[in-house]
Amino acid sequence: DADIYARTKTPYSIIKKLVEKRLMHPEKGLQDLVGTTIAVDSYEDLIEVRNKIRKGTLGEVIEEEDMYSNPKDGYMAYHYIVKVGKIPVEVQLKTKRMKDVNELTHEPYKTGTVNVKNALALAELVAKADKGDKKAIAEYNSKMKDKSALKRSLDTSKMAKGGAIKYATKWSEKSPYSITVYE
Repeated sequence: DADIYARTKTPYSIIKKLVEKRLMHPEKGLQDLVGTTIAVDSYEDLIEVRNKIRKGTLGEVIEEEDMYSNPKDGYMAYHYIVKVGKIPVEVQLKTKRMKDVNELTHEPYKTGTVNVKNALALAELVAKADKGDKKAIAEYNSKMKDKSALKRSLDTSKMAKGGAIKYATKWSEKSPYSITVYE
């Protein structure tokens, strides 16, 4: 009873990842051009699917990263590179609640403006809810009623907080194209 999502990396994302991560470990190459996310209902389901993946149900596991034990900026998931036939495929495994949280933090994570403290607190709340904690489930449901406010709390950028940048132009004799930006 899982939701399954698929994606392919954009050219920008491929180049960015090669520059930031894979150049340090060229023997690994780029193994996640094709990827999928499996989103399950509960922590119990998560562990069941995790164990099946580890046993090779989807294919040979080349790499595993456990971000439930070691959250990355509040992000929790299991990531695998699984060889399906001859093709390496990235498999992200998480619960449906965690996927919802990951969607809210995706943009600020990519731009480097994620509020790590708030993201980690929310991820920890989700982890409790996924294990059946009724109080955590109620709190999570309450927070998700206003996704806009929740998203703003997960981003440290001024634009996420509703700030505005005012532009003023200042023409100089030396360069008629110079622009000064005031915040």
